[in-house]
Amino acid sequence: MEGAYFFGGNMNKQLILLAVLTFLAGLTELVLSGILPYIAQDFNVSIPVAGNLITVFAICFAIAGPIIMAYTAHMQKKKLLIGFIILFIIGNLASAFSTQFWMLMASRMLLAVCVSMLIGFGLSLSVRVVEESYQTKAISVIMMSISGSLVLGIPLGILITEYFGWQMIFIGTSILSALILILIVLLMPEISGIKTASFFKQWGVLKDKRIFYTHMTSFLFFVGQSTFYMYLTPYLNQVGYQAGTVSLLYLTFGVSGILGSALGSTFVERLGIQKTMISLLTIYVFVMLSFIVTHHILILLVISMIGFGMLGWALNAPTQTRLILINKNSAGFNQTFSTSSTQFGMALGSMIGGMIIASGVSIQMLTIVGAAIVFLALIAIIYSFKNSEI
Repeated sequence: MEGAYFFGGNMNKQLILLAVLTFLAGLTELVLSGILPYIAQDFNVSIPVAGNLITVFAICFAIAGPIIMAYTAHMQKKKLLIGFIILFIIGNLASAFSTQFWMLMASRMLLAVCVSMLIGFGLSLSVRVVEESYQTKAISVIMMSISGSLVLGIPLGILITEYFGWQMIFIGTSILSALILILIVLLMPEISGIKTASFFKQWGVLKDKRIFYTHMTSFLFFVGQSTFYMYLTPYLNQVGYQAGTVSLLYLTFGVSGILGSALGSTFVERLGIQKTMISLLTIYVFVMLSFIVTHHILILLVISMIGFGMLGWALNAPTQTRLILINKNSAGFNQTFSTSSTQFGMALGSMIGGMIIASGVSIQMLTIVGAAIVFLALIAIIYSFKNSEI
């Protein structure tokens, strides 16, 4: 084990491999939303039908991760990681060479399972390849790789599709994943599984009030955030901004997210987990409400977008660190359950936002309702910390 992810010029190779792998997994998940028109055209289906690729991916991702992680908790982690990387490569190649829409759908279902597990492994194994004092920073590195895939996924996917075709995205991901696979075989140490009595014992950790309400906080947070974020483009268009400005605002959100992922561990080190989570959620409520006022002036809107991206992603490090500290033996299960609750939260938030727009009320209700749901997340985490130091 190397001492730190960056320490005296010494770089933790295992953590970097996990970060790159997590980046590729996140890229595979997020890239599709930017290239749906191209896929719809190639397979002669409507964009809403092509959009089912995203919906099915989210459902498979959310359901498969916790179940598989619980069943495999006792197994040797390096072998599992290698196995899912191989399946990940197969899924990407299957996507690239799909000749029928149902084939692409099937490959996305396989990829959803793999991405769920790879992100779960990235989070849970990152803290096992560094010393304990660097665990929070290790989680931040993984979260930065995920937020990085958010920033680069859509624009990179569109660029590659324009010049080489969307199939090349999945071929390129397969090639890079194969290289990572070789390096993991050579450099990743053997990591033992966790001794656990049964599948149901893994799910039993949710009986712990602290764990349950931490997951509930994540779920409610992403419901609230997604109620607004999933419809950010029509929101910005309706308040008068054109495509070029909208793209720059999305870029602002993404870059701020990367910065927030990096700052999350710093906040934890200086304030502690409890103060960090409560402070971030409290400020986030006001940031979401600020759009009602700041959308009139571009520079103020940019400031709101920076807060919207930075604070949201900064919340990940204290959330994941808390789950690990409460029950280290169920870290893998908790990481995948957390990402699953995120997926369900995003899906529900998208549904709520769509209902708000369809109802014909002011589009500003997106921010108001979203902020109200984030406030519920704040209440959940405050209750979770009641009579608890962690």
